[in-house]
Amino acid sequence: MKPAFNITPTSTGNKPIHLLIEAGSYGMHLIWFTKEAFSVMGLAVYNFTGNDTENDIKEILNLHEGFFKALASVTACYDFKESLLVPAKYNLADGYKEVLALVYGENDDSYFNSDLITSADIYNHYRVPAAIESVLSKRFPAAAMFHSSSLQVEELNKENELLYCIFFHNILKIILFKGGKLQVVRQYSYVAPEDVTYYLINVCEQHSVKPAEVQLRLSGMIDEESRLYNELYKYFLHLEFEKPADDMSTPVELKEFPPHFFSHLTALASCVS
Repeated sequence: MKPAFNITPTSTGNKPIHLLIEAGSYGMHLIWFTKEAFSVMGLAVYNFTGNDTENDIKEILNLHEGFFKALASVTACYDFKESLLVPAKYNLADGYKEVLALVYGENDDSYFNSDLITSADIYNHYRVPAAIESVLSKRFPAAAMFHSSSLQVEELNKENELLYCIFFHNILKIILFKGGKLQVVRQYSYVAPEDVTYYLINVCEQHSVKPAEVQLRLSGMIDEESRLYNELYKYFLHLEFEKPADDMSTPVELKEFPPHFFSHLTALASCVS
């Protein structure tokens, strides 16, 4: 477990403070915020570097124990790749565990849950490592639970043509809209920039989208001066970085970094505010 950013909350002026936690195979994120006049009060980003995710999460929670007092609400967002999107009219109330097993392989040591993405009329069925869900649910028994993709699709569903990418620690997440309809949500592991372009071009080809024409929106850990960005620009001509709301307040320490580094996290927090 390796901390990338750790900006802890300070005074909130007596406003209720809320916490959103995102956990995936790549790491764990914590964002503290106020809902009225949405403001980010603190943000912590940890990358997982080993295989003991359960203990990494316990360690992170212990490190921030002092900032979990008197929270107005807690939201737990899971972002593991074992997720299955099903249009509501085709939804199977009881069969999604078996379908997840067919797609991702058998894993009995899992916690299963479903979200309804209202604006798209789609169910997101997903599973989470049971040990990880147990750690967070015991620490925050009243927490609301979602899959990150559910909130992201809900927010992006107004888009017409968009290839949206979030870059995590060696993980790429893509969400593709074509003709105003969701096409795919998927995660890929990558090592080199060429891996990323291969995955993106392959997704475009599968869904008859032209890389040179589609809008590619980037968020997360990608820099405009990086080899990764230059590699993308060889094939995708319409690149933009995700922009948070202009009126969003953030800690001074965050202003030292490009806002798209954390825009996917502030967007999640905004969705539940």
